[in-house]
Amino acid sequence: MAVPKASCPNCNAKLGSRKGFVVGQSIRCPRCKTKFAVEVAPQPVAAIRPSNLVHPTAGEQPAPAQIAPLSLDDAEQLSLAPKRSRVRYVLAGFMVALVVWLGFVTTTKKTSAVPESTADETHARQTPKEELPPPEPPPPEELDRPIGLEDVPPHTGPFPRRLLFVSASKYHYMNPLTTGPLGGQDRTRSAALTLAANWKIPIDKGHDQVFVLSDTAPPPEGRPLTREVIKNTYERFFDTSRGQDHVVVYFGGHAVEVGGKAYFAPVDGEHDDPGTLIAVDEIYSRLRTCKASQKVIIWDVCRLNTQRGRIRPGSESMSAALAAALTAAPPDVEVMTTCQPGENAVEVFNAPSEGGATFSGSLFLEAFRLTGEIPTKPRRNPHPTDPILTATWAFVVTRRAGELAGPAGGSAQTVKVMGKRRPGPFPFDPAEPPPKRFDLPEPAKKAPVPMPTGEVDALIREFSVPPLKLFGVDTPLPEFPDRPGSLKDYKADIPVDDILKNKEKYKARVAVIEAINDVRALWKVSPKGSLRVRESFLGEVTNNLKRDIKNDQNTWAVGVATLEFHNDRLDSLLKERDAQPKRWQAHFDYTRAVVKSRLAYLNEYNLMLGNVLTETLPARNPKTREDGYRLVTTETARMKSKKDVKQLATEANDLFERIALERKGTPWADQARRDRLVPLGMAWQAYASKPVP
Repeated sequence: MAVPKASCPNCNAKLGSRKGFVVGQSIRCPRCKTKFAVEVAPQPVAAIRPSNLVHPTAGEQPAPAQIAPLSLDDAEQLSLAPKRSRVRYVLAGFMVALVVWLGFVTTTKKTSAVPESTADETHARQTPKEELPPPEPPPPEELDRPIGLEDVPPHTGPFPRRLLFVSASKYHYMNPLTTGPLGGQDRTRSAALTLAANWKIPIDKGHDQVFVLSDTAPPPEGRPLTREVIKNTYERFFDTSRGQDHVVVYFGGHAVEVGGKAYFAPVDGEHDDPGTLIAVDEIYSRLRTCKASQKVIIWDVCRLNTQRGRIRPGSESMSAALAAALTAAPPDVEVMTTCQPGENAVEVFNAPSEGGATFSGSLFLEAFRLTGEIPTKPRRNPHPTDPILTATWAFVVTRRAGELAGPAGGSAQTVKVMGKRRPGPFPFDPAEPPPKRFDLPEPAKKAPVPMPTGEVDALIREFSVPPLKLFGVDTPLPEFPDRPGSLKDYKADIPVDDILKNKEKYKARVAVIEAINDVRALWKVSPKGSLRVRESFLGEVTNNLKRDIKNDQNTWAVGVATLEFHNDRLDSLLKERDAQPKRWQAHFDYTRAVVKSRLAYLNEYNLMLGNVLTETLPARNPKTREDGYRLVTTETARMKSKKDVKQLATEANDLFERIALERKGTPWADQARRDRLVPLGMAWQAYASKPVP
């Protein structure tokens, strides 16, 4: 007995043949490669070639049809018998159309069989991936208890949870970060306590499991966050955690990627020197040995204060390589990153929050605070065996951060959690003694400084200038590491006032003092006569904008002329430099480097203004709603200025490197290392002022 079609029992593909199938015949499905025997289908319809038909004579029973063996060509087609009549041409045309249709289906399915599909399957197969509906987000109201668990009465005892809050801000060689308003009170500890309270981490006396390590917090937490201090702290924290504990470690600061590895930067770390940084895989290696049942790491890094900008390296946006390295954690570790590739974690000196209030510091921490205090629905009571629902918090905090970003002058940032926690329920034993608190490690003790603090401050005031990329902001005196014995040969011999009274005798020193004073005047807070950087603009290049830019160029022209005078003057006094004491030799070299680097910077920026006037700007993409331009930093080697300006930048860099080497351990060397890291190149970049919905 023959049948025209067969159905694969594994994938349900419908197979057909012009020659038909013999019942019981063994065939292989071209789609899933399953071998099966042909069975009789309900109401079979024989598909027999006309050439195989034998017309019986009267009284004879018709002989069974002779079925040709199945060929691969037959298996690729649905059965359709041609007729030896005038309709054969009609059927032939139909066959051509059918073959075309089969070719389309074969290409789409990448198989020789033509399976039957439901409407939903066809839609999913033909819909591009980016057009598929996004997965349902976690319910925002479930911040404390997993979905499906019944409500429980409030737990009266301490939860088995701990927090280590690491906040680095006073970076020596990287961009400084923000932990409070300018000149205001530090808010590090209050932010840590808010995080702890929202995640039920004990903070009451006798059960306190919150450890705050900060370089801006008041005593007893405040201390320099050197490499050794940070490492010793997290090691003690991991070692003292119990098996039933849920541990959270927050790292607020700079993270960089070097050679495919991620590093967290202590305050004295340099962004391109792994030996001064803390490898993230070292942190994860120690975390792997921690006994805790739930382990959460928060990376609040790639921080950028939009009200201050980038004055040193370290506030670049998150890169894909850094994000991948940060989230490459051991099993059972949840990694929360507060921004994603292409984004920054925003921070501010002062910005509006909800209810007419203001906030400062990390936007993530403020969004976290609002999520706990103003939830979308009433919060439920968690149980000590419940996990911390990190993914749900990340979802809601992202939405809150988006609401705060615009008024804060930043762009939206996305909070995500990677990694999986252990499956619950989690252990809880109220009879087990709580983890013992440990003392935060102290930095290495220093030998007495040979110069009194007042004399050191006076020395720094003689040569310090505002950061190159920070105009019109009153900045405090720069801080430097204490270097025992490094300043014994740099004591003052003559008061500055006496030097200025005898300018002819102290030509080199007077040239240094006057150059430093003019640099300070150009970068001063008062807008009159000082420089102003136009870092962005919205809309088209209008005549009004061009007029304003020409006015800016007039001010910059005065600045360029001023620095050119000092550059020529200092270069002409090189012979007198060698006759000065070591203190004034260092002042002289540093001042020359400052003048040359800032003169190169002013010329490069003036070129950028010219690009606006001539409207030689990159095209904006309307699909991403780009409606403005912003000035972005590029490497010094990519400066667009002419050769003489690039030569100034090269000479400045060489001087900074020489100072860092020859004056090692002194404030001049530390400041030169900072200035050497500031790139002088820049370019206009199109951007969207509002997030694309």
